[in-house]
Amino acid sequence: MLEILRSAQLRFDDVVSVLKFDEKLQTLAETRESSRRPEWRRLIYSGAIINIYGSLEQFIDDIIARYATLCAAFFPEYSLLPEKLKAAHDSQARQLLTRDSGGRLSRDDIDEMLRCLASCLDGGASYSLSGIALSFHDRNLKAEVIEEMLARINVAISGPMRRLEIKGTNDSVLTGLYKDTESILSDLVTRRNEIAHGDYSNLLSSEILEAIVEVLKLLVQVIFDEIRKATFLHLNPDSVGYVKNYFAQPNAHLVELTAAEISVGDMIFGIEKGSSRLRAATVISLQDDGTEADCLVRDALRASDGCIGLTLSPRVVFASKIHSLNAEIAELLVDSHFETAIN
Repeated sequence: MLEILRSAQLRFDDVVSVLKFDEKLQTLAETRESSRRPEWRRLIYSGAIINIYGSLEQFIDDIIARYATLCAAFFPEYSLLPEKLKAAHDSQARQLLTRDSGGRLSRDDIDEMLRCLASCLDGGASYSLSGIALSFHDRNLKAEVIEEMLARINVAISGPMRRLEIKGTNDSVLTGLYKDTESILSDLVTRRNEIAHGDYSNLLSSEILEAIVEVLKLLVQVIFDEIRKATFLHLNPDSVGYVKNYFAQPNAHLVELTAAEISVGDMIFGIEKGSSRLRAATVISLQDDGTEADCLVRDALRASDGCIGLTLSPRVVFASKIHSLNAEIAELLVDSHFETAIN
């Protein structure tokens, strides 16, 4: 899934690169006049809008479809799948198999959905989910449509989406133009549809377009993070302990140990305090009642309260419970922070 996120971010960056290049053309003597012609301005504007929307749409479609293929690894038995995900897959597949898709589904697509739907029957001892069914949409990607699509895979995105700052990194250029991310998405859909019908009224400046891209890059990151977090929480991972306190110096957690044992070099996982992101870190030191150790066994702790001290790398402050995951699942939930910790 990480590669899908990175590909989306690169596509957004490509749009910004074109806009930056266009800005440069407008400052050069030999290209200033031609690059300011209305026809050229419409071409740059329409190309940016179409590619911004297309990058977002491709990310949403790809990340949901990829998630569908990973579900059998996350949840080896069909009965372990989140109920919302099971219901959404069944409903989507059946609806698409009994309606006219307008030519958007090939014979191969239909065959895949039939195979996946059949594999889920009778408990689905060996099942697979259809990414085509779960990612299919025939409405423009306004906020409510994105929310509905992600809800199919048991991810609630409305809260995190609405908490996104739209000021961006471009000197608050969006302030006063848009109320929130939802209004940006709505306007993007409107402009895309206008362009499809040859309407080029009210062209946005490159500065505003670049700021919109920055907000959408944050949005795809948030979606990626929420998918990982929702999956992690539903996995019910093995508990390592409860965070009782954190000391900035020397970057140490005080943890009530619940696992049978813990060792230096172990990787632990949890929700980061403040960002609410799923994070991973490696144990680099352990302490039991003031004594350093390479390995601690819960039943042999010196501390009467069952609490231990541990320091981590990379630096992260966990909010409450910390957990362990097997290596295979950790690799599937990888993000840039995980890559640093795992490697």
